[in-house]
Amino acid sequence: MNTPHITTRDWLIYSTISIVWGTSFILIKQGLLYFDPLTVSALRISISGLLLMPFALKGLYRLSNKQKIFAVLMGLTGSGIPSFLYPLAQQHIDSGVAGVLNSLTPIFIVVNGFIFFNVRYTKMQLSGIAAGFIGAALLIILHHKPTESDTNNYIYGLVIVSATFLYGLSNQILVHFLKGLDAIVITSVAFFFMGIMAAGILTQTEFITVLKHNPDAWRGVLYVTLLAGLGSALAMVLYNYLAARTGVTFSGTVTYVMPVVALMWSVVAGEFIGMQHIAAMLIILVGVYLVRRAI
Repeated sequence: MNTPHITTRDWLIYSTISIVWGTSFILIKQGLLYFDPLTVSALRISISGLLLMPFALKGLYRLSNKQKIFAVLMGLTGSGIPSFLYPLAQQHIDSGVAGVLNSLTPIFIVVNGFIFFNVRYTKMQLSGIAAGFIGAALLIILHHKPTESDTNNYIYGLVIVSATFLYGLSNQILVHFLKGLDAIVITSVAFFFMGIMAAGILTQTEFITVLKHNPDAWRGVLYVTLLAGLGSALAMVLYNYLAARTGVTFSGTVTYVMPVVALMWSVVAGEFIGMQHIAAMLIILVGVYLVRRAI
């Protein structure tokens, strides 16, 4: 298989995605200061769909019905469902922990390739998968401060892990069924349909009530708007473009940088960062490296 040529533009896009997605976790945390998880999620997807609607209206005529279905599946697994899982989990775990666990995505790209597309494992990939899961387990178990009890609901760490499984599946859908298509078209069409569903969910939340009774909640709207415009709409377009151009082997390695950015924001926000976070992140990244090296 030919190795794609990585240009300076690819590296700039890569860096932008890493920074934007690494910042997403702290933006989610800030949004949760004003709204419940369901509101944050529905508002995020609704705004993303609205921002991309002009492109979606054109894209609807350019995709076949089959491609639209795969675009929606890619969107649901790559953004839609995870957008609801992260706020739910981040009520109970810090943004830095969420960012580190998110780096499991390349490992789940390989796992999903095996489960759904009959891609075979190598011994190095098996070692990498094992290392990644060990690092994730350690982080979930040891993420709290030494003075805290173990009542931190470890299940929410597994919620993040399930989101990264979906990210991995989204990558495989993109590469196997949508490769070569315009990144803006497939992303905007996906968010168009998800935005309609999210807007319906938003009407069932306390969003308007919170805005009426808490003027400061508009700050939360600002955080979620930044999250939607940058972390969802822009970053997804850029990532899909990069993955389609260079393949998931290169684009998926944004997860090497994302946890570092997430931990930096976590420190700025005053969240607890201990040696266990660093050690777990390094173990996960070693696993990611082994998986990537074997592809």
